[in-house]
Amino acid sequence: MIYGRSYGKIVVHGRVMRFIRISYFMHHLKPIKMAGKKSTMKKILFVLSILSLGISATSQPIDTIRVGEKFKGYRNLKSGEFKYLVYMEKGIMQRPTVLMTSKVSRRIIDNEELLTISHRWTSMDSKMNGSFYSIVKPKTLQPLAHIRESQKGKEAYSFQGDHLIGLDTAVNNLEADYSLQLEEPIFNFEIDLETFSALPLTEGYQAVLQFFHPGSTYKGPEWYLISVERSEELVLPSGLRVDTWVLYMDYNGTQPTRFWYTKKGQDFVKMEGDYNGTKIVKTRLF
Repeated sequence: MIYGRSYGKIVVHGRVMRFIRISYFMHHLKPIKMAGKKSTMKKILFVLSILSLGISATSQPIDTIRVGEKFKGYRNLKSGEFKYLVYMEKGIMQRPTVLMTSKVSRRIIDNEELLTISHRWTSMDSKMNGSFYSIVKPKTLQPLAHIRESQKGKEAYSFQGDHLIGLDTAVNNLEADYSLQLEEPIFNFEIDLETFSALPLTEGYQAVLQFFHPGSTYKGPEWYLISVERSEELVLPSGLRVDTWVLYMDYNGTQPTRFWYTKKGQDFVKMEGDYNGTKIVKTRLF
């Protein structure tokens, strides 16, 4: 089959990646004939253009980021308070809009400089209200503690390297007895928007990170591929035009999602995802 001859395969953390074999182009372009005195030069230029396209599209190295490594774009992760509108719709049905307020702070805790990230959701539907407070190490975003509060109650976790356990200092912790052995330390999925902001985004950039939603019974820790899909000039509701990178992640085939980050400063602007036919949108308020 042409597929078997034209592509090679490599496996990156369980994901099959394809790369174009240059021999495929050479084999299939040999029969090309062009009339006229300049045919030889045209043929050479045509072959080179195709080869350069194949190489540039497939030779981007995949950045494997493990917990403990410094994020190359960490300087873009800004302190401050930010607000977003979040809504979900399926067909003509739309759930009440949620106001999401996030706050990033650099604090001294037990004589150590750490980064705290909090999110708070407020809606007319009280069932959708909630918050979390997360503590991570600066520059590496290595999770240390995560406290989530919702209608369910308080769920608090402590990240102990290759072991995720219930945070014993949290009062009324529903997950006090929680324990999960990990193959290696993982990133906290609930702060993915901040994590992506710290990546060194550029055209064709790709990275794999191992994420986990603390306490999830749906999925265990997995490696996820995030890639810069394209550039796009985005028009904000205010009419302001901004140049953005569009990132794509399919959550390992479960939720195709795109994220828009400004090229200047890598600020999160917008997210659109699809989960089992439900459209999920987050839009930053400027």
